[in-house]
Amino acid sequence: MSRASAPANPWIGITYIPDNARMETPPAWFLARLHDYDGQLVLLPSRYKPYAYVLARRSRMGHAGLTRNAIVSTITQPDTLMCLHYGCVPVCLLFKHGPQWDAEPVIAKLGFIHGLVQGAARR
Repeated sequence: MSRASAPANPWIGITYIPDNARMETPPAWFLARLHDYDGQLVLLPSRYKPYAYVLARRSRMGHAGLTRNAIVSTITQPDTLMCLHYGCVPVCLLFKHGPQWDAEPVIAKLGFIHGLVQGAARR
């Protein structure tokens, strides 16, 4: 099946923001799995690291207290600026290893991080 005849990926714009057209778009099942785990997760191609993706979370609070000038003058990392532009907060970098996408290691790592954060919050 050619790319032109492939069905459109329904998760583009929801769980994946195609900021770089030269990067591979993750398959719909991978994006659906991320969305099932956390509907606020977003995947974006990195502007800073070649062949990397930024896993981010949609910001619930916006940029309260941060003016555009404050953001531009204090934040220089291109991926962080891109995430803020799309209303997201960067979580981590993600690399696709091999020919297949696999959401389970990503979700396992996110669960581990969530457990650490919850444990720290209780102290």
